[in-house]
Amino acid sequence: DVHEMLQLGPAGIQIVPGLNSQEALNNSYVLTDERFHRQLLTLGHHADVVVFDVGCADNDLTGRFCQSASDVLLLTTPDDATVMDAYARVKTMLAEAKHPDLHVLINHSDDLAHAQDVHRRLDDSCLRFLDRRIGFAGHVPHDDRVSKAAINGKPFLLRDPQAGCSQAVHQL
Repeated sequence: DVHEMLQLGPAGIQIVPGLNSQEALNNSYVLTDERFHRQLLTLGHHADVVVFDVGCADNDLTGRFCQSASDVLLLTTPDDATVMDAYARVKTMLAEAKHPDLHVLINHSDDLAHAQDVHRRLDDSCLRFLDRRIGFAGHVPHDDRVSKAAINGKPFLLRDPQAGCSQAVHQL
């Protein structure tokens, strides 16, 4: 049961640990996926916000998560290849029956103007070719403290709450 899998994480959040390999996701069983998906949807009755981090995996389970969501936050970096991956994800999601609200967060941006330019290019492409707009959720500036926090096993939000990257996440 998904409720038995919940683990207490930092700052009082609850976490359901997930699969972190594409091979494991590709080898999951359809019936297990469907049961797990149904159970995850019940978490909304017990939490203010439920976040699914589906990474960049492109499989049926990821698609069902995106279709179940009221909002989808696409995370991209300013580099062209990652922006193209975000566009491809939007295109895939729009091929499905339900269309959740879409927003983009630009990670590792130089500054707000840079992030807004990345959003504008992605939004313009989606509007032109897919007839769909994408909201701008904000940006998280590049900060070496993020990788240092990961190495030390403590979230950067808790390790250095006053850092620009932490403030950007709080604003989000």
